[in-house]
Amino acid sequence: MRSLPIASLRRPVAGDFSDDSSADKRSSRETLFFKWASAGCLHGPRNPAAAPAGDLSRLARAPTACLLAALGERFLGIPRHAGPYAFSQLDRPVIWLHAVSVGETHAAQPLIKAWLASGKVRVLLTHTTPTGRQTGVALFGDESPEVFVQAYLPYDLPWANARFLRWARPSLGLLMETELWPNLLAQARSRGIPMALINARLSHRSARSLRRFSSLARPALGALSLVLAQTHADAQRFMANGYAGALELTGSLKFDVETSVALADLGREWRAAWPHRWVWLVISSRDDEEIELFRSWQLVRPRGALLLVVPRHPQRFERVADLARTAGLKPRRDRKIWC
Repeated sequence: MRSLPIASLRRPVAGDFSDDSSADKRSSRETLFFKWASAGCLHGPRNPAAAPAGDLSRLARAPTACLLAALGERFLGIPRHAGPYAFSQLDRPVIWLHAVSVGETHAAQPLIKAWLASGKVRVLLTHTTPTGRQTGVALFGDESPEVFVQAYLPYDLPWANARFLRWARPSLGLLMETELWPNLLAQARSRGIPMALINARLSHRSARSLRRFSSLARPALGALSLVLAQTHADAQRFMANGYAGALELTGSLKFDVETSVALADLGREWRAAWPHRWVWLVISSRDDEEIELFRSWQLVRPRGALLLVVPRHPQRFERVADLARTAGLKPRRDRKIWC
């Protein structure tokens, strides 16, 4: 990942929340804790108002075992990991990185591998979704629990955040892409834990949502020590919404992910087994949007083409197969792939 300075973008912004020395601001921060506990949480700028319902609905769709196992972590901040702390030894700094789901976890892989290879830090990786956690296990399951631990990040509730941070004891916290949790950021700040938003992005729609909730979003942005933005436009939107701290352009971490030789060989094997001239790949589909996809495919269906659908959530595979059959298609499952 290459960092590009953008000094020309940095400018003083009215409403800088970086100074937390006054009693008024401490009082505001404490009020923020309870305001968000009663109103819900800001789950990233993507849809601040609907965050609690969205998170709970995702959790409800998870397998029952995942749901029950996650309750203590989600609502109380009590990780399943045994012991009073994430790591019993504090001879090395603890880097805590939050990767919401599958995509973020894959994007973080080069960073985590580099940190662990250095032998100088311990890594705590947290997730929001069960599939994100499963991806972490697949990527880092061979790492020693002495240097690498996974957990769910609790919902943005004061008691859960406090318990989680006491357990985690991080030297540095990194949130990926669009994750802004006001209570969590305020509590991390009160404990002197520097927080950064990496691989950061902010769409026009998300920026509008932040402006609607500016009284809550600005303190959350002000609690960040650093923002590493994917694009110049993302950086501009963060500043327009009140962020006035350190800011750099780094591009997307997803371009730093290297495909393993085994996966590349498997891909070539699959392609060789398919006689189709063209392969149309639909990735990360969700919320029954496949209905329109299958309808359109039936209308234009190119000759000699294969439609390959990869639903975002594995538990939807059967549902997507049913939708394909309803549309008059004949899906088949081959090596855990619906074709």
